[in-house]
Amino acid sequence: MLQAREAQLIRSAIDDLKAFYLEAHLAEDERGFEDASVVNDWLWLTTRMGSLLIAARDRLIEVTDRSEDPNWILARGIVPRGYGKSGYTMTHVVAREKRR
Repeated sequence: MLQAREAQLIRSAIDDLKAFYLEAHLAEDERGFEDASVVNDWLWLTTRMGSLLIAARDRLIEVTDRSEDPNWILARGIVPRGYGKSGYTMTHVVAREKRR
């Protein structure tokens, strides 16, 4: 079990990595920032980093006992709702998956 300080360090590193990806993508996109859902879909559905974080989050949720491990909440916050198999959905993600 991670201590609170270690868990926060990991969360901060993940947040920095997400920010780097998003800033790089927005700098390359001539249209700029049009829609947050499009940018989130790009990050979580098309990048390897997004796939890795989704898989890590889903695995942490599977193996973490939320009644005993305070890091369960940290695991839930790694990836936004609707991405992966965490049990939550967002309409635009479900619609996109149905079209595939």
